[in-house]
Amino acid sequence: MSAGPPPVREMRTAAGFAPVAEAFAEVPGVDLRLRTPDRLAGRMARIVREPDYRLSTFLRDPSRRRIVERMYRVLTDDPELVNSRAYRTSGSPAGGGVGGAGSMARTYGRLADRSDPLVPAPALAAATRTHSEGLDAVNDRPLRFGLGYELADPIGTYGPVAEAFGHSGAGGGRHGAWPEHELGFSFVTNELRSEDTDTRAARLLETLHTCL
Repeated sequence: MSAGPPPVREMRTAAGFAPVAEAFAEVPGVDLRLRTPDRLAGRMARIVREPDYRLSTFLRDPSRRRIVERMYRVLTDDPELVNSRAYRTSGSPAGGGVGGAGSMARTYGRLADRSDPLVPAPALAAATRTHSEGLDAVNDRPLRFGLGYELADPIGTYGPVAEAFGHSGAGGGRHGAWPEHELGFSFVTNELRSEDTDTRAARLLETLHTCL
């Protein structure tokens, strides 16, 4: 879905997301939603999986693989569930958010903007400080986590910048910021690929870094 009107202020819900929606609405050109109105369904890309799509490719333990597959059944059991109206309008904060790469990059860019930050600098510093680090206990992927954000890790998920932060998504999505460059980035894809063979976001981040 490409960025554009109407503004994200419509994201108000009983669950208390209004403050987040209002913060997003301050960023010009941002259209991020936790649920998609039926009138915008035509702007939604259809999610597809490559034929040999696999979850948690770092994981080798069969018993834990069964746990992972139960956790992510929405991606494995019914390939059309994530394209359904029920899922699109659910408002699930864990996976129901929608938006385009431009909106995501602009939002992260404002988080990294020292002259006009989206949130107070002390709050962002606390959120991007290492709170946990090591192999993920579920899927054996090496991770560093702040509060809600993934941080730069040993496998270079967020490019060759030590202070990078952001979040990855199932199938290859990659969104984040390079604070030292005051830059936000986003790679959005509707084709899910396996992590151990998908080089799309990594190549784009390397190219972006060479341009700075």
